[in-house]
Amino acid sequence: MTTLPNAPLSMEQPMTVKIDCEPYSQDPRRAALRYVDIKVIRGEAELGKLRALHIRRHMFETAQDFIGDLDAVSAEMYEFVMTVFDECGHLRKELVEDDYLKGTGVWGRELDNNGPLLYVEYIAVQEEFRKLAVASLLLQTLAESEYTTPQTFTFLCPTLGFSAGTRSAWAKQTPADAALSRKHHYRRVGRTRFLAYTPDPTHPSRLLALEDDVEWIGKPFQSWSPHTSSKPRAGNAWLHCMIESTAQSPGLPTSMGNIADVIRQAYHRDPALVREPDDRDFTPLDTAANAMNLRAIEALLSLPSESGIWKDASADPSKERSAVELCQHHMLSLKHLAETQPGQQWNGHSPDALRAEFLLMNAEEEEIISLSEEAYIASRKWGCTCGECTDGWLSKRMRYRMWHGATVDAGIMDLIVETAPSGARLDEEFAAQHLPPAVRRGGIAKPMFQDYADVVRTISEILSQPGTAGIPSIDNVHRALGELGKRFFAEGGRVEHALSYVLHGAKAQSPLGDNKWDALQEGLAMEGDTGAVAYKAMPECDNDLEFTLVGQRLGLPQPGHLKGNLAYGRIDRHGLVSRFNPVRTASSQNTPMQVGNGHFAFGADVTGLQTFLPWATMSDWGWKNDSLPAGTTAADIAAYRGVVWDGVEYEFGGPEPAQQWLISNPNRVNLGRVGLLFLDESGEAANVTEEALEEKRQVLDLWTGTVTSTFQWEGMDVRVQTVAAQESNTIGVTITSPLLQRGRLGVFIDFPWNDGSEKFEAPFVGVWNATNNHTTALRTGRGLGRGIQAQIAHTMDATTFFTSVGGDAFSVNRVSPDAHRYEIIPHQSQEQFAVAISYSPGGVSAVLSGEQIQRESEQTWEDFWSNHGFVDVLTGSTDTRAEELQRRIILSQYLLRVNEAGDYPPQESGLVNNGWYGKFHMEMFFWHSAHWALWNNWDLLNRASSVYSRFLPTAIQRAQVQQGYSTGARWSKMTDPAGRSAPGEINELLIWEQPHPLVFAEYEYRATGSKATLEKWRDVVHATADWMAVYARRNASTGFFDLGPPMYVVSEDTSPNVTRNPAFELAYWRFGLDHASTWMERLGEAVPSAWTEVMDNLAPLPIEDGLYAVYEGIPSDFWDTPTFTNDHPAMVGLYGWLPQTANVSLTMAKATAEKIWTSWNISNCWG
Repeated sequence: MTTLPNAPLSMEQPMTVKIDCEPYSQDPRRAALRYVDIKVIRGEAELGKLRALHIRRHMFETAQDFIGDLDAVSAEMYEFVMTVFDECGHLRKELVEDDYLKGTGVWGRELDNNGPLLYVEYIAVQEEFRKLAVASLLLQTLAESEYTTPQTFTFLCPTLGFSAGTRSAWAKQTPADAALSRKHHYRRVGRTRFLAYTPDPTHPSRLLALEDDVEWIGKPFQSWSPHTSSKPRAGNAWLHCMIESTAQSPGLPTSMGNIADVIRQAYHRDPALVREPDDRDFTPLDTAANAMNLRAIEALLSLPSESGIWKDASADPSKERSAVELCQHHMLSLKHLAETQPGQQWNGHSPDALRAEFLLMNAEEEEIISLSEEAYIASRKWGCTCGECTDGWLSKRMRYRMWHGATVDAGIMDLIVETAPSGARLDEEFAAQHLPPAVRRGGIAKPMFQDYADVVRTISEILSQPGTAGIPSIDNVHRALGELGKRFFAEGGRVEHALSYVLHGAKAQSPLGDNKWDALQEGLAMEGDTGAVAYKAMPECDNDLEFTLVGQRLGLPQPGHLKGNLAYGRIDRHGLVSRFNPVRTASSQNTPMQVGNGHFAFGADVTGLQTFLPWATMSDWGWKNDSLPAGTTAADIAAYRGVVWDGVEYEFGGPEPAQQWLISNPNRVNLGRVGLLFLDESGEAANVTEEALEEKRQVLDLWTGTVTSTFQWEGMDVRVQTVAAQESNTIGVTITSPLLQRGRLGVFIDFPWNDGSEKFEAPFVGVWNATNNHTTALRTGRGLGRGIQAQIAHTMDATTFFTSVGGDAFSVNRVSPDAHRYEIIPHQSQEQFAVAISYSPGGVSAVLSGEQIQRESEQTWEDFWSNHGFVDVLTGSTDTRAEELQRRIILSQYLLRVNEAGDYPPQESGLVNNGWYGKFHMEMFFWHSAHWALWNNWDLLNRASSVYSRFLPTAIQRAQVQQGYSTGARWSKMTDPAGRSAPGEINELLIWEQPHPLVFAEYEYRATGSKATLEKWRDVVHATADWMAVYARRNASTGFFDLGPPMYVVSEDTSPNVTRNPAFELAYWRFGLDHASTWMERLGEAVPSAWTEVMDNLAPLPIEDGLYAVYEGIPSDFWDTPTFTNDHPAMVGLYGWLPQTANVSLTMAKATAEKIWTSWNISNCWG
């Protein structure tokens, strides 16, 4: 026993520390393990206790014994040994060699020394002594004890637990424990959950600054079999497994239906099944809560009361965790994971998680929830438990803490300025250290520092205000500053720097730091200080110490010292995206509001549907062939041949009408129209115009992909919510209005005729009055598929499309045998009606519910915005153009995700309307889709980039069979899902699309660096370059290889028969052959000599008067000829779009670009 009279505790009686050691087990086979217990005692009272498992590795005969014995101790020890050590008992290879998983890299093979280990299982401190450094004393004593030898490594895991205390304390436990252990020189092992300590003061871990340690990756390094007890496997194990396996998509079908159906069937088969615990002692309700399976929770709690299921929801002292606690643990784990994983941020608790918590808490009946479910979800999104957080995340205590700190900091900064000598530099002041090096580099002069203090003071003043006006957002601070802070901003300072300083100071003095501020407030409150007394009276909340959340909501990095060139960290993605939600108060006559998924898009007018304007419903699969022209047979189409120029056969100049049919077929169709049906008092369709609607307002929520449209008709409110499924071609429509109860609203569906008679169909697609050209047929009743109440087959020529309708109960009728319009009337007289409309080329087996569609959309769009590349040019910017630039970035991302992320390259107008019969242009594929690689949206790019391997056979046929080249594959320009080139001079003679696949391949290789990528693209790369080499022809006069004639340049505005050696194409040819050669070298294959010969001997780029020319031999006055300066200025791409190639002079490329800027009709650029 050791007496420590000078311990860091203020007590009247002396305090003692007692250390005991006892065997882990009486079994001699477990002699290598023993417990070390340390207690802090005052008199008869135990203030705190630490228990550590002492692991004497040298006593284990084999590594299997080492792993097996620790496995037997507890699940936590099993996780520890399997995470940190491999099957040989050595530190896992990933923790030493993997650049990411090794974290800071301070731990290495020294952990393999077979020396003793200590594992701190727990530290328990009595509630009234938790702020008096008892835990620190326990860790210090362990480090100085005889059990910590120079060869000992001590481990602990500061993770969420279920220790006694309030849920608020439980939620705060992890960061507090981590801060405590790090203060005692514990540093993370790789990116695992575990921290380690060594007594060696020279070890790299002891030299690593606290703030430089990394966070947990949030998941195990491998999928090992979970530790299970010896309890027999439950008879309903299949039910537990199904609940867990459907947690991410509970509405999707299993072999028995969705999970709700499975649970109901299990109950009817044997009521005991829905309560039988598994080998973890989890009931099915516990399993559903632990897996956050909302649909399973709903289904279980909806069972009859005699099922006894509500008993499983009630708090049971004999159970380690209640269902509510399991649910909350899952929620907090997801939050912790999002906050610690690189490139991620927490976007609040999901509505499903909060609904599950709400249901379980009501079932538990421990707490009475006075709020409605909707209000509860809104108030708890950001973790608030007090109900008084401003905007749901800034608690009163956090606001006061930050206000007090900012007030004091500003006063100190004023004093520094006042007392510093004239001309002094204040670079070393603590506040200055929170500025990035780029700002400090020139020195922090007194005037700048004073303005810095003004910014901090302004933050303090904002925090003193009530409500949202008291949130120190960047915008609020800028507005409140007025003319203040100019010298600070002029030197590179930003509001974010000042906010980070304030937040860091608040955290440093909190219980997550040195606790000095809180201890001071306790003392001041005892002395009657008004502010401290008011602080103590404020409600406690889980958000009181959520510094990470506050920083995130303010658009800051996690609080801490800003290093390197980092000016500010995580972007408030949700805030920026939502800032630019489009709002309309009337329908646009030019562009619809759209929802979609890249394969499928639905355009809407101001009602959220296609009520007044027949915007298109389009897809990447919806194509049809027109019937053949009179007198033309399929044999005529197959026999079509075009002209032959210089021995090359092209697909143009052939016989009509076969040629035009080939150009316009297949053509893309408008799948149908969905509108709001207005009914008069007698139930007949009313003739209502948009002008009859009042208070119109429509908002597109970009973050969730949801359009909400509100208006009044005949004095009654109407709300229409429109959303698109992300895994099917389905829209979900939810109408809310008292008019539904009166039978005054419904939905109509209509179908247009589509054909290839028009090259361009804009703004609307299809013909609505050619009803005799096509047919529709309605089916209702059973056997259509799960959730399908009606199905309409729409046949045009030989092609049939299906529209399947589900949702709330309804009746459907055809308006007239002579029309293709159908009316859907809700059965029930209630204020809300939900309907789902799904389109397909063949029948579907099921239609999702409105809730499922909404959830699918929310999850997909949140993932899109949260987990891929993002650019913030607005936050902190003083440039007046930043707002518009940011708006365009956000809206273009949304529109591209809706319109241009399908299985084929998108057409020029996406899925809005039709251009060139709906066909896509391969030369524009780069512009439409290569950006997905740069945003790290490989899931989207991979949908369409495989088109090159899919179209390779047709490209080879085009080059070698049709056109007679000896080798290679020639990529088409205007094409369709079959990869067939549409006849046309430009379509056949354009060449700049040819190197594009080499760019896509290179982007993918840069992302993966894998041999698999090299092999995946090998045939495409080789065939592409083969044709590029054989297309270039040796010029006998010059000795160079020429490109063309005949050919068209990028701008498609020169005569193909005189166009030779265009500047951009020559540079792109060089670039492409160079990359193809590199590709072969990476594969270890020989580079074909023909590639090298052509690449090294391409004709030089044409030059006129010291500037690059469009092509060789172009009239010398072309700069002044509108014919040549009125479309794509491709020469600006010589350097910028392309990297510098060996045949391009940067000086001349720059001079050419400047000439283009002054001479070109930039306003008429296409694409």
